[in-house]
Amino acid sequence: MKKYHEKIKEGYKESFLDEKEINEEERGENENLIKTINSKDEEIKRLSEIIKKYSKTEIYHINIEEKSEPEITDSKLGGLPYWPKGKKYPEEEETHEKLYLLIQFNFEKEKTDSPLPNTGILQFFISANDDYLFGTQTKQKNFRIIYHDKIDKSVTKESVQKLKIPSNCDIEEFPVQGEFKISLKKGIEYANFSDEKYKFEDFFNKAYKELFNIELNNSKNLEDLYGYEGSEKMEKYLKGDNDIRGHKVLGYANFTQGDPREEEEYEDYDTLLLQFDSEDCICWGDDGICNFFIKKKDLIKKDFSNVLFNCDSC
Repeated sequence: MKKYHEKIKEGYKESFLDEKEINEEERGENENLIKTINSKDEEIKRLSEIIKKYSKTEIYHINIEEKSEPEITDSKLGGLPYWPKGKKYPEEEETHEKLYLLIQFNFEKEKTDSPLPNTGILQFFISANDDYLFGTQTKQKNFRIIYHDKIDKSVTKESVQKLKIPSNCDIEEFPVQGEFKISLKKGIEYANFSDEKYKFEDFFNKAYKELFNIELNNSKNLEDLYGYEGSEKMEKYLKGDNDIRGHKVLGYANFTQGDPREEEEYEDYDTLLLQFDSEDCICWGDDGICNFFIKKKDLIKKDFSNVLFNCDSC
């Protein structure tokens, strides 16, 4: 009987030891897993910082002064445009109805740097017809970009009114409700997951090469290496205070449907000339976004005849 009890005790001891060994093994695996997770997090964070270094770019935020009465030559949103007498006013190609001012920039007052002009007034006109607004277009039939290299100081609100130029303030259904003075404030932005033209993967591959000295050559992307959660973490690291939405000139674009420049015919429009979001006093359909793109070489030459206009909605 004594030997029997000793064997039972030995059995308990062996069982206890086995369980202890198992717990230690599991603990070791968990510790290794935690180390791996921490290591991956650190890698994602470091890669994000390198991507910021490569993709950092200057932008101009558009500040809207909702309680304001802009002058005819001010930078402004909506209202009557600056327009010199004797110059043909933009119209819709088919109906010949006059277009409406969306926004104008007085670069002499805004003190902008290259590649933007630093003189003159740049204007964006669009149709009031929703059927012409949404989608992607480059032929300026129902929108128009006008650049006045020199400003005629004799142009007044009264002289423009005499030309019977329409104002968005006279119609109810228009993306902009009212007339507001605006100003530009310089800022910075980094690459984001929305702006496909700038090929986020190219920035990622470049950062990966710098950190690990490994050339991915697009054989593996961010999610292949770090999974969906890793992708979300990198997006969070990159975003920070860098909100890609909003109203701005230059920088990285945001979309509700997708970047039209994924299409080969539009891929050369490499510069965001203007982005308008649905916020403040602006609404594009159902929380949509409006973007104008231009080729940088054309922007430098102040040639606004070839612009890609894209407007999409949720």
